[in-house]
Formats: sequence, structure tokens, C-alpha cells
Amino acid sequence: MTRDFHVAIEDPDEGVGGDERERFSDEGVRDGVIVAVEANVRRLARGHGLRMERVEAMLGDDAHPDSAEGTCDVLDPIAEAFRSNSRLAHLAKCTYRRMQITVEPKTGTSESITWDVVQQIVHAWNLPGVTVVRSGHSIDVLAPGVSKRTLVEQVRALVGEAETTAVLCIGDRGLWPGNDFALLQEPYSLSVDEVSPDPNTCWNLAHPGHRGIQVTLDYLQSLELDSSLPSVTMRISDTKGEG
Repeated sequence: MTRDFHVAIEDPDEGVGGDERERFSDEGVRDGVIVAVEANVRRLARGHGLRMERVEAMLGDDAHPDSAEGTCDVLDPIAEAFRSNSRLAHLAKCTYRRMQITVEPKTGTSESITWDVVQQIVHAWNLPGVTVVRSGHSIDVLAPGVSKRTLVEQVRALVGEAETTAVLCIGDRGLWPGNDFALLQEPYSLSVDEVSPDPNTCWNLAHPGHRGIQVTLDYLQSLELDSSLPSVTMRISDTKGEG
């Protein structure tokens, strides 16, 4: 099975698709994947004669996509409610950014209870467009319009062929309320862990017994960079390795 792609997008926040035990366990692998993907995006942009300033702004800071202190007006009421909730303070650490609040359960506390407390506070305000998603290590409260699919749309805009550009997306939490739910709704998406009920996308093609980082590496090893073309094209073929 083969398919050509302009670029592959992997979710760096999950430590190359790992769970909370694997997150950032191999900085060299993680950084290598991010550098490779960014290099391909830059090369793609140069091939289409686009301004590199726009490309660099799009790539931004992988570890901290929006490091501005303080929350936007929409999230302000929730931020204040979080700060004043003693139970949440006991359960988790909160990081406040302009378009996102990240809640990280403390060691030894219950993730499910933390999730329930966050949900209770957020839904009590009933703010239109505000969503709550979770990963293996945190809970994210997102301002209206915030989505991982934004990067995919920006890549397509760089190419200038929004309707035809094939972008391969890789993540680990494709089942709602997973934080990769939106990203892995793309037509060509692979999961290294949870999948959605949609039979048309968000597939897990892992070898038996493989998960997380190992699955991500399997996927990436099956990608071939076609340097003969003016744009960056990547091809996924049948994965190799022992099951």
C-alpha cells in the first residue's frame, strides 16, 4: 500500500506519540522527528516560492505554542474559577496561556477525579465554543476556534492547493475527548493508540504488541522522501519490522 503526501504532521506534545510513561523519554528521537518535519515544511515552502518569514511564524515554538501570559477574555472566568477552587489546587497544576489552560494532575492524584472537577467548572459557565480535551498527561481547556487542524490548514495554504493536498497526520488520542480527536479526523490520519469509531480514517496500523513511540517510529520508517520532485512528497508503504 502506497500513498503520496506533501508533508507529515506528528503531534510533538505527546513525546512522539507516547503515553505519560514515554513522554520525552528519548529527547533525541523526539527532537529528530520535529526537526525533520520542520525541514520538510521549509523545503516545501521554498519550492513554492513562499516568504520564509510566514513559514517560521507558522512553525513557532513546538513546546509552547502560545506562551503569552494570561488568558483571553473568553477564558478569564474559567481561569478565575480554577484559581479559587481549593480542590483543583490540591489535585493539579494549572498553566494559563492566552488561548488555552493546561491542567496537569499531580503525582499520586486521580486523573479521573481531576477530569470531573475541570468538567464541572467549565460546563457550569456554559461558554459557547469552549472545549475540554485530554491527553495521557494533561487536560486542556481551549478557547473557541483553537484546534490542531489549524496547522494542517496552514500547510495546505502554503501549498496553495487546499482541496487536493494530502497531509498525513499522526497522533495518539483519536477518540473523543482525546486531544488529537480533531487532528485525526483528517482524511489521512494514523493513531499510535486510541482510534475513533470512524472507519474511514484514524487507523491504527501497529504491529501486534507495539504502541506509543515504537508505533510512531514504525510509521516514520515506512515514509520515503521523494527528493526528485520540486515539492516535498512522502510515501507511506507497508511497515516493516517484527510483530
